[in-house]
Amino acid sequence: MSDDHPIHYLKVMKWIQHNKLLIGEYRKQERNNIKGAIAKRASCEGYIRFMRHYLRHGDWISDFYGAEED
Repeated sequence: MSDDHPIHYLKVMKWIQHNKLLIGEYRKQERNNIKGAIAKRASCEGYIRFMRHYLRHGDWISDFYGAEED
């Protein structure tokens, strides 16, 4: 797969790292009782699961790709 492919291995690894950072932020927001933080954290965790599935099996099962931009 070429480096400019939308779901290249290195891009997916960066997206996983980005979402792990977001999960940490959302956990802080949960402790401060900020509305919507639990749902955002769960969404990031699910997306990471989808990306790990892709890395293991080569099948992209999500409707979306890329890193979330706040």
